[in-house]
Amino acid sequence: MSPFEAALPSEYWSKILDSSEVERLLAYRHIRRCISNGIQHSRPVEDADAFNAVMASEKPIRGITEYNESSISLEPEIAHDLGAFLREIIDKALVAANS
Repeated sequence: MSPFEAALPSEYWSKILDSSEVERLLAYRHIRRCISNGIQHSRPVEDADAFNAVMASEKPIRGITEYNESSISLEPEIAHDLGAFLREIIDKALVAANS
């Protein structure tokens, strides 16, 4: 479980996020799993479909220079994209909590 999931458990995601936002969040979780697995010459299968779908969409994750079935190459720009996305989610969660 990521720190974000500890603060906002996945069972609440569909209540405050639309399906494309949930898919994007799963894609980021896939990246985190890839990083935490270290160098194993294969990406984990968990959330890989969501990652691939987001990368094939009109708004792919910035900061991914290349990816294949065995690896994902990142640039620092990914932190800016992730930060902006998480701020949007936090804002939505705060609005939902106060409704």
